[in-house]
Amino acid sequence: NYSLLFTDLVMPGGLHGEELARKARVLDPELKVLFTSGYSTSTRNLRDALVADSHFLNKPYQRDQLLMSIRDTLDRSL
Repeated sequence: NYSLLFTDLVMPGGLHGEELARKARVLDPELKVLFTSGYSTSTRNLRDALVADSHFLNKPYQRDQLLMSIRDTLDRSL
């Protein structure tokens, strides 16, 4: 049984991807997290503060890169 959260780091409405992941992990501590972002400057700053044991995929990406990142994220244990 795998649970995966795929979210952008920067989202509208004030909630950031990291906050979403932390809140989701309260409900499911073994939740796998894959972040994405197209903002290179904010990405560099935010990558260091990412939720533990999460993964990152730079935008833009191809479908095969997304599939490989999802597979890699699900295969890695917390």
